[in-house]
Amino acid sequence: MIDYRYLDKVTLLVNSFVQFHIKRAEAIPNFPMIQFFSMFFKHTFLQPHTEQFESCLDVWILFMDHLKESDGQLLAKYKDALIGLSNEGMLSF
Repeated sequence: MIDYRYLDKVTLLVNSFVQFHIKRAEAIPNFPMIQFFSMFFKHTFLQPHTEQFESCLDVWILFMDHLKESDGQLLAKYKDALIGLSNEGMLSF
């Protein structure tokens, strides 16, 4: 089993990426953003503890705030990922 501290650090890294670097990454034409969020999606629902799951949800909130700032321009690009997140979230509770 993976040490929970490692999972915390991965979440922290993704949090920093979304908070400070996502706009730069989106400006790179071939940056695999969908794959990045797909992997983080899996990471989110593999959290063994509630606190870790909540930390992942904080990252998703940052991401949704980023989408709101774009006036809907990015929403179509990430629509499927967000629908999957909400569906999986409902199934996990």
